Amino acid sequence: MNVAEIIYCGKIAVLDVRKAGLMHMGKPKLETVIERLRNQAVPGVIVDLSHMGTASYSDLGRLVELFSMLERARFRNPKGMIAALCGVSGKSEKRLACHWLLDLLPVFPTRTAALRHEMFRALKMVGAGAILLCAPRAPRMGPLTSEMPVPMLDFLGKPIITRVMDQLSSFGVTDFIVNTGYLGHQIRSHLRLQEGFSKFYVDDSSLPSGHDGSIDTIARLSHLSRHHSVFEEDRFVLSGSAITDVDLSEMMAFHKSVQADVTLSVCGETSANTGVMILGTAAQDILNATNCTGNMLEFFKKHGARVHMFVSRHRWFPIRSGAEYFRAHQSVLQKMPDTFVVSSAQKEKNLWVEPSAHLGRRISVNGCSYIGAGARVSRDVMFKGNCFIGANCRVLPKTLVSNSLIFPDTQVEKRTIVDHMIAGPHWAINHNFADGRAQNKSPLTGLGSVQMHDKDIAEIHENTAKIA
Repeated sequence: MNVAEIIYCGKIAVLDVRKAGLMHMGKPKLETVIERLRNQAVPGVIVDLSHMGTASYSDLGRLVELFSMLERARFRNPKGMIAALCGVSGKSEKRLACHWLLDLLPVFPTRTAALRHEMFRALKMVGAGAILLCAPRAPRMGPLTSEMPVPMLDFLGKPIITRVMDQLSSFGVTDFIVNTGYLGHQIRSHLRLQEGFSKFYVDDSSLPSGHDGSIDTIARLSHLSRHHSVFEEDRFVLSGSAITDVDLSEMMAFHKSVQADVTLSVCGETSANTGVMILGTAAQDILNATNCTGNMLEFFKKHGARVHMFVSRHRWFPIRSGAEYFRAHQSVLQKMPDTFVVSSAQKEKNLWVEPSAHLGRRISVNGCSYIGAGARVSRDVMFKGNCFIGANCRVLPKTLVSNSLIFPDTQVEKRTIVDHMIAGPHWAINHNFADGRAQNKSPLTGLGSVQMHDKDIAEIHENTAKIA
């Protein structure tokens, strides 16, 4: 008789244990199950008791023995299996609680809840890879990208491309191929300092791009496939300059369940293609064998690929212009701050402040605002609407910042008004019109490079001490 049915959810094994199976779980059979999972390099195990009914005390003893074996396997290999219980009935849960077992074993109400928990979510796709496509240039971004590429722009304290990679790594994806694009040396220099990722860089700047600097996706995917054989297994493809919270593990599970060659994510609320794809080995054969031009979706369908749409309720913020850059900040802070500003201390209901930032007295906040690392905001400053103060900025007293984003290392002088602007030390644009159309980019009066004086530093320390 089988001890339990083993079901695989990505890289995670679910042991669906039934009453009869648990009764026959002697130590030899337990060791057989553990050894089988270890040989398959399974990183996580969920023991599902939802089909077992009420567990007797002898059943609980076998569960404890099973978990002790899993823990010993983990002790021998710190990167080995983690384990949890799910589907425990009411009486069984009380018995577990009486013997302090709930404190020792992670317990979830359902299998779905366990799989969605962060301890397992990051294990679902261990070993999976992704391709990050970075644009050759971005003329619609205006002065924002005169000295750096879009993926390197600050987004609530981290470069956009780091945000993208963090999102992928939260699902276990740590193998990256980065098509570096415009000013790619900055991207390479930054990513070399990021630990925990496997990275390979490709420069295909000689390939064509759109008139607005957009990526010719098909041409780049064909180049990667022919020269680097990147699609020998299913791989994510997404932009290095777009923020999304799509559930990548569910998308991969859907891709495999329908045996798709190409899967595209679609936002259920807007029916928009959100630019996140999964391409498999059949896609590589097509990319290698044909002249790759035109619309990507039509291209794959024309050549017989099985193309499916993964529809879900998620958010996607492409950053192709200054206006979209500001709206992405605005939307993330209002709708999903827990995903992107978890390192910040929430000082008030709508104010997030990085730990190394300093605030003076009588700061007025009317709307959602974010203060970056090392920023120093003096007394009597008013933030109105959605305001974003970059790292190491200086905002001097009696200043009004309204619905604006201040680039890192910018100083805002006393009694300055910054209204509906994206501004740096040497330029400023109105984000309402920052969609590629011509507009005045002259520096804003009262803004310049950061100048730290001993008197200012002493004043800020004094104000900080009084607040404390």
